[in-house]
Amino acid sequence: MNKNCISYWFPVLLRNGANVPRTMIVTGISREILHILDCEETPEFTQLADELSRIGDGFGWPCFLRGGEYSGKHGWKDCCYVPDGRSLKKHLAALIENGEAENIFGFEWDVFAVREFIPPHEESFLAFRGELPIRRERRAFLDNGRFHSLIPYWPEEAFHENNAPKDWRERLAAL
Repeated sequence: MNKNCISYWFPVLLRNGANVPRTMIVTGISREILHILDCEETPEFTQLADELSRIGDGFGWPCFLRGGEYSGKHGWKDCCYVPDGRSLKKHLAALIENGEAENIFGFEWDVFAVREFIPPHEESFLAFRGELPIRRERRAFLDNGRFHSLIPYWPEEAFHENNAPKDWRERLAAL
């Protein structure tokens, strides 16, 4: 089992009582969806998009979309942030394309998740090329399937003057 995949770590967070957004995980996805990289929409891609869209309809839009190992947060507005069901296919294709471009070894792409979108709070700020709202987030570490520790998701090293507002240090500290 891939311990970096949401299908592994999300159930562990639930078992340990973590406060998490509503999340539906879809598994068993065919690699045929990767033909979207050649602009070929296969029946498998369409079926996946339809299933993810039904989940989004159930949660209410907007939603957060991710693969098992990758979410494409740096490309936020075109990738993992899905404003409505009509744009889901475009965002799903962008998620796969960005993930393949950023990881020369590739991801498995056999797991996807739709997550409830939590609107950013007042202290949030936008960063990176995708205008990602930076908010208070924590990265959880697990040891043998049990919660171990938390650290801030966004360390200062992730930001510089070209990808965040001028006052990002103060705003990050306020989170």
